[in-house]
Parts: sequence; structure tokens; C-alpha cells
Amino acid sequence: MDTDGSSEVSEETLQLRETVDQLSRALSSRIVIEQAKGLLAERLDLSLEEAFAILRYAARATRMDLHELSASVIADRTHNPDPIVLALKRLDRWRDSSGLSAS
Repeated sequence: MDTDGSSEVSEETLQLRETVDQLSRALSSRIVIEQAKGLLAERLDLSLEEAFAILRYAARATRMDLHELSASVIADRTHNPDPIVLALKRLDRWRDSSGLSAS
């Protein structure tokens, strides 16, 4: 194989490895988020959709990475992290002011 041909294969191999690494990180992150959703749903008697909404809101409100917040939920299985507590308080206040009842 000529020099140009092996260079193209090397570049393609590097790109494929990078793609595999990115997909692996994304999958690992998704697993952590799913575990946190399940823990919050069980702990707070929420649906999985509601648990994810709380996670997402808490992460955005505190400018925290969703994966990082999810990992903190998993790390302490007895207490909710501060961003989650804040999100729940804000949700309760919003429900109270809008006249909606908790479901």
C-alpha cells in the first residue's frame, strides 16, 4: 500500500475510534441519567417523565451539567442534592400560585 493510502486508513481509523469513544461516553451518561430518574421517581413518588423534568429543570436552573447532577443523585441515595430540593420548592410554589394541585 502506498504512503497516501495508509495515511487515509490511519485518519479513518482515528475518526472511527473518536466516534466510538463519543458514543461510549454518551451511553454511559444516559445510563447515569436513567438511574437518577428512577431513584427520584421512587423517592418522590413521581412518574419517570416528572422525575426527568425535575432533573432537567434543576440542572438548567443551577447551570449544572445534567450528567453531573444525575451522578450526585445516585451518589447519595438518602438525600436529594440541593439543586433538586430547590427545583421541588419552586415547583410547589408554582403549583400553589397557579392553583394547580400536585399529581
